[in-house]
Amino acid sequence: MARIACLVVPHLPVAAARRADPDLCGLALVLTEGNGPHARVIAASAEARARGVRPGAHTTAQARALAADLVVRPRDHAVERSAALALADVAASLASRVELADDGAVFLDADGATHLVGTEAGLATALVARAARIGLAARAAVGAGMTVARLAAIHGDGTEVVPAGTECGFLAPLPLVCLAPSPNVAATLARWGVRRLGDLARLPIAEVGTRLGPAGAALVHAARGEDTRPLVPRPPDGAVEESIALEYAIDAVEPLCFVLRGLIERAVDRLGLTGIGCARVAVQLGLDDRSRDERTLAL
Repeated sequence: MARIACLVVPHLPVAAARRADPDLCGLALVLTEGNGPHARVIAASAEARARGVRPGAHTTAQARALAADLVVRPRDHAVERSAALALADVAASLASRVELADDGAVFLDADGATHLVGTEAGLATALVARAARIGLAARAAVGAGMTVARLAAIHGDGTEVVPAGTECGFLAPLPLVCLAPSPNVAATLARWGVRRLGDLARLPIAEVGTRLGPAGAALVHAARGEDTRPLVPRPPDGAVEESIALEYAIDAVEPLCFVLRGLIERAVDRLGLTGIGCARVAVQLGLDDRSRDERTLAL
């Protein structure tokens, strides 16, 4: 049976924002979709959540009422994409078969990586350590499939290894919410007394599929640690890309150099994961008039 490793960064939007701007570390930070007092909070740091701010439940105005020292930033999709690609580079530095999920989780073929680190526990530890080198506090796990590896990375000890044959035992005590069922399916399962993955795994798939449809059957498979599809690795393109969206226009060289330096330093950190060099740097700048300035610098 194939062994899969998963590498995840909890609250990736917050982690990505702090990677791009280290001054945000330690602050009660919330990220919003849009601007203004009615913008919805989509992510919050641990410091903000400790003050009662809940992503998806509060607007900017409501969040500020809960925490006077709150720091509010609009969500930066470019920064999040760069962080996700950087995490994929961490995995690619140890394995040749890597898949980047839409939510930023990264899966890799553990069987093809243990020859570099010796053991699966060593692989999980190496992944977390390499992620820290590029400014991301990650969690890793290894298991028999993507579902087990993902849940173990999120709910395990940070470098979890689920031995073959123990998947159901590991998953059984986890709450049903960790599979993110739709509200209707969750309500039906609650009426059936299903609260944990172990309860769900014991249900017959055929009957659940008849009553709840394919989504219900898929949940039972997931609760048993069974994947419905194999790892789909992405082809490496050899490019290292870092991006950032600015809240304001830059009209002087000094602040522009400050921004570019941060981008270059993060790109160099990623190049260092595999010890490769860089032959040229391409720079793309979005201008105030919505045009773009693009140039390539040979090194």
